[in-house]
Amino acid sequence: MKTHLETRALFAGYEPSENHGAVKPPIHPASTFVFPDAATGAAHMETAYGVEGAETPPDNGFIYSRLGNPTLSVAEKRLATWDESDAAALFASGMAAISTALFAWTA
Repeated sequence: MKTHLETRALFAGYEPSENHGAVKPPIHPASTFVFPDAATGAAHMETAYGVEGAETPPDNGFIYSRLGNPTLSVAEKRLATWDESDAAALFASGMAAISTALFAWTA
């Protein structure tokens, strides 16, 4: 059964069973996140910053909230659903959004 766009936009990107059954996504105000060891943290940093030859970690861990966090991830998935696109991006500032657009255009 196909759901309406409005329904998908409200519920996309979030699975309550992954968050102790909370109906709505929790807000994660953390600025940094913990890794099991330094090597895992380094692998995530290399992947996030596009280091050539970096091995992608098995999980999509979060490093620093400016680069993404669980709350933003849900919001991005919902925006992408609303726009019927593959992905969406949220930024910490207008300058970050402008810089990203210009860097992508000049790459």
